[in-house]
Amino acid sequence: MLPEKLQQYMPDFSMRFDLRFFVIGSALPLLLLVLAFTTGLLNTQKVIESRINNLDKVVIEPRIPLAEQEEIATASYDEQETHNTAESHEEAKNDVTKSLYYRSGNYVLPRVTAEGDTVFKEFSLSNVYPAADEMRRVDGKIAIIFIDAGAYPALLRQAQKELPNVFSYAFTPYIKDISAHIDPNYENWLMFLTQPEDFPYSDRGPLALSNEQTQESWQAALEQSIGRTKNIVGLAGYPAAKFLTTDTSREFTSAFLAKAGLGYIHGDIAPDQVSKFSSDIPMGQADLVIDSVADQNDIALKLRALERIALDSGSAIAYAHLYPETIETLKKWIVDIGSRNIQLTTASQLVK
Repeated sequence: MLPEKLQQYMPDFSMRFDLRFFVIGSALPLLLLVLAFTTGLLNTQKVIESRINNLDKVVIEPRIPLAEQEEIATASYDEQETHNTAESHEEAKNDVTKSLYYRSGNYVLPRVTAEGDTVFKEFSLSNVYPAADEMRRVDGKIAIIFIDAGAYPALLRQAQKELPNVFSYAFTPYIKDISAHIDPNYENWLMFLTQPEDFPYSDRGPLALSNEQTQESWQAALEQSIGRTKNIVGLAGYPAAKFLTTDTSREFTSAFLAKAGLGYIHGDIAPDQVSKFSSDIPMGQADLVIDSVADQNDIALKLRALERIALDSGSAIAYAHLYPETIETLKKWIVDIGSRNIQLTTASQLVK
């Protein structure tokens, strides 16, 4: 204990410590906030770098789980054959049908026969609705293709039960047991999986073709897509596809389709580029998607727009999804379509 006289000259440490604690206590939350913000930035940067380094692995919105996509992407034709029906065995007796296919490794691929027969000619259906004898005259023809068919089996069955078989169906290759879903009483297409414009935010899975791949990769992916089933008349391309924007990709696709004898519905190829495809390929263009918004009123407006295109140009092709709203709207729409001098037909009848 210091003498009282000396204590008066000593600094007041208690006050200083109190002040220091006050300053530190006030600054601590701010320091913690800065530290958390910095840590968050670093973590965000790591996530971004990780995504950039793994762009080829990103699958943002697959309709079918990635694991199942990978399984389907490597499935052979023989694995699908176990699910074929009696109709398939009857088909095997048809020499013309048998000659339309050849085996390539694990897959059975379509081809043009020596006589010039193709799967497009063999499996195209010339269905019309209403029937020709019910029409006063036809001013426009419309074809509607349900895309990504098979991803929702219950809705596929509903559409086939409640709508006439004039509607066409384009199946996603990622369906397990795809042969079991394809009904020869309908016109069947297969989706042409390609890299979308907004890749990698949207991705169509391991069988999608991209401009960064080699032609060998394109060939392998297409063989895996089409080599697991029959009764396919052609490929249906998505709108806003980035893939067919180069001469190399267009030349490859044209050669593949011509050799396979397949038709092709394209989403948005520029008119001056269409002429670069082989004249042997039956081609058509999808004019619009009627249910970008799954709302019955919006779909009805799109159908009116589709009618105007058909009446102005003679024909129109539209894509649709197997949404409950779409099925219900189409059921109402077809009731009096003949009164407007419009006839529904299958997609193959509107390609050239």
